[in-house]
Amino acid sequence: MKRAFELTLSALLLFACAHGAAARQQQQTAEQEEKDTRLLEAARKGQADEVRLALEAGAQVEALDREGRTALILAAREGHRGAAAELLKARAAVDARDRTGLTALSYAVERSQGYTDGYELVRLLTEARADANVNAPDGRPLVVYVADRGDENIADLLLGAGADPNAAGSDGKTALVVAVGRDDEKMVRLLMRVGAEDRPDPTNGRTALMLAAEQGRARVAVALVEGGSPVDARDRGGRTALMQTAERGDAEMVRLFINQGADTNVSDRDGATAYLLAARAGEVAALRALSDAGARPDARDAHGRGALMYAAASTRAEAVRYLLSKGARVDERDDEGATALILAAAGNHAEVARALIEAGADLTARDSSGRAALVHAAGAGGAETVALLLLAGAKATDEDGRAATLAAALKGSAPVVKLLVEGGASVDESDAEGTTILMIAARARASALAQYLLTKGASIKLRNRRGDTALTLAGEGGSAEVTRLLLDAGAPVDEVNGRGTTVLMMASEDSDVDLVRLLIARRAQVNLADDSGETALLRAARGGRRENVQLLLAAGADLKARTKAGDTALTLAAERDAKEVVKLLLSTGAGVDEQNREGRTLLTFAAERDDKEFLKFVLTSRPRPDLSDNVGRTPLMYAAARGHHDNAKLLLKAGADPALTDRQGKTAYAIAVENRHDDTARAVRPKKSKGATP
Repeated sequence: MKRAFELTLSALLLFACAHGAAARQQQQTAEQEEKDTRLLEAARKGQADEVRLALEAGAQVEALDREGRTALILAAREGHRGAAAELLKARAAVDARDRTGLTALSYAVERSQGYTDGYELVRLLTEARADANVNAPDGRPLVVYVADRGDENIADLLLGAGADPNAAGSDGKTALVVAVGRDDEKMVRLLMRVGAEDRPDPTNGRTALMLAAEQGRARVAVALVEGGSPVDARDRGGRTALMQTAERGDAEMVRLFINQGADTNVSDRDGATAYLLAARAGEVAALRALSDAGARPDARDAHGRGALMYAAASTRAEAVRYLLSKGARVDERDDEGATALILAAAGNHAEVARALIEAGADLTARDSSGRAALVHAAGAGGAETVALLLLAGAKATDEDGRAATLAAALKGSAPVVKLLVEGGASVDESDAEGTTILMIAARARASALAQYLLTKGASIKLRNRRGDTALTLAGEGGSAEVTRLLLDAGAPVDEVNGRGTTVLMMASEDSDVDLVRLLIARRAQVNLADDSGETALLRAARGGRRENVQLLLAAGADLKARTKAGDTALTLAAERDAKEVVKLLLSTGAGVDEQNREGRTLLTFAAERDDKEFLKFVLTSRPRPDLSDNVGRTPLMYAAARGHHDNAKLLLKAGADPALTDRQGKTAYAIAVENRHDDTARAVRPKKSKGATP
């Protein structure tokens, strides 16, 4: 017993010792945390003396706050050089990273702008051999971030500390590209001096020099070339910096690149040279500079277009005159047979066309599509160019004139048509299908053109090969204004097209209410039917046009009318899911059980759609719940096929018989199972057999 007592006492003594050691360890940990917190807080506040005292008191120099930041990171983050210096003396890890991967240098660079000792803090860290190839807080390499800020002094420190001058952000932009975008010549020279390379963008092949050319950065471009940027580098499209400058018409930069040795005769992927691009820009000074440097004036692109044609596409007539003075042939053609005059006319460049006409351009030349300059000008709506061509001798009465008149009508240009008519073109000019320019204007809703033609005596009686008249085409176009003009000119309001369709029928389905109101006011017959038996009301219902339906009903439209296929206004509206039209028709007396060409009713359509509130509304009209269609299917079967559980329950409540079968012998239950709608199947399963197989 004595032995047992001794063992128990020993165990108690051991437990007490262990407990005491743990308590002492816990106390020491708390004391260390207090010291570390003192250090971190002093670093954050920039209290250099307090940092030193905390370290002397035993604080750990690599202690971390809750965000994983060291005291050095905290000091740098707030721009405190003195505190950072004390920490570095204590051998703080200069490249320690916080949880976001940022270092003291990352924060110091960000905070260097606007702080008096910001530069000195960055220098302190770089002299401590901080890694300069880290990211700024915005995720970009520090050197790119600083270049974007335009801070040459900080950039110099980073580059001197080994920052990669060719580092790029996630968007592929290097410090060099960023500096060019800012027009920062000094930054560009600094970067080039330490080895920055003008590398092509991997996505498009463009270099910083091309960017400078595109943006007109002359001083930056010189700095890049002097720093070794390849002056004739090409992007993915084969363009050089000189070409991009020429396309902008920047004569000064064109000369700059020429002086830097740029090749003036290289071509891009489309065969265009700098000379051709300068011609399109219409800049004579750039053309002269390129010509003096040996650019070929007879260059043609991959489509056979020369400088004169490029110039014709501009609005600068002086470039055209310059090229003509240098021997360009006024009627040279491209691979599609177009001349410079045709291109100028198509672009509606009147002054360029004038210069070409004065140089003797052939007015009758046609491109491979058979169109002359007059046709192109008319199609572009270029009244001034058309006037020039007519004055120069183009005929409004020949084949080109007739084609031009049609082209102008298609454009809806009343001024151009007026010029051509005054030049002798017929107001009843028509295309190969017999469609007159008045018909074209009517369909295009070109009211000003239609009005002009009517005042000049255009016929409202003519029909094209499809049987259309100007009035029926106005209805097709949906223009109340043009329709009014034609009716005022004597067009019969109930005139039909080749398919027996009146303007009211077309307007009821597709147009706004103003046109329908106009036609009814002009006493259009509302119950006429087209070749398929459709009346205006039937079309309005199918189009879901509630206001038109209301107007037609008020004007006496027959609510019981059917198409030759058997559709009624109600079934057409139901099929279209035009709920508001359905409600209007029911309130006006439409029969809720009317069946369409397939035997389907309003209830059938409501049952198969996922809208139980509308189905409730339909059921208030007391439709026959089991009225089947041509294949024997009831509304309940359609709800089952779609898996509309709520609809099925509503139909059952309204008296639908779940035991009925379609012509294939299937019940609503069988149809639901077949379509894997288990919930609906349970709802519609017959409670007892009535002789049908579920």
